[in-house]
Amino acid sequence: SSLGVHASAQAIIHFGKIARKHNLSNVCLESLSRIHTIPSVHVLDCFQKIRQQVKCYHQMATATQMGKNELQGVRFC
Repeated sequence: SSLGVHASAQAIIHFGKIARKHNLSNVCLESLSRIHTIPSVHVLDCFQKIRQQVKCYHQMATATQMGKNELQGVRFC
C-alpha cells in the first residue's frame, strides 16, 4: 500500500536526519541511500531525501573545508 511505502520512506529519512544532527555523516548518507530499495517512492519523499543529503554534504564541507572541486563529484539521484 502507498501508506506503508510512505511510512517506510519517512522512517529512513528521519533516521538519516537524526544521524546528521549527531554528526554521523556516513550513517546519514548510507541510510538515505536505502530509500531506493523501496518500490514506488513518492516524489515528496524523494525531495526530503535529497534535502537531507544536501544538508549532510554541506555540513561535511563546512566541517572539513572541502573544496568546490570535491563537491562537484557528488551525485544526489
